[in-house]
Amino acid sequence: MPDRDNIHAALLRISQNQAAIGCAIAELANWAESCGHPEIAERVRSRLDTLLTNADSISQSISDLARPAGKLKTK
Repeated sequence: MPDRDNIHAALLRISQNQAAIGCAIAELANWAESCGHPEIAERVRSRLDTLLTNADSISQSISDLARPAGKLKTK
């Protein structure tokens, strides 16, 4: 079974990938708009909103996993 540090490292990389994908999607939306396709840009940005909405929860979960066992936040 992978240890906690390996899981945390993998989740951190996934989070970084999500941020990179978000930036790429934003650039594609800007490009579509500059090419005269505002309707496509808007649809692309609406999909980007999903990534941004989930980013905070993912980051918080990764932070929770980084804490020593027994020190997780309770909600």
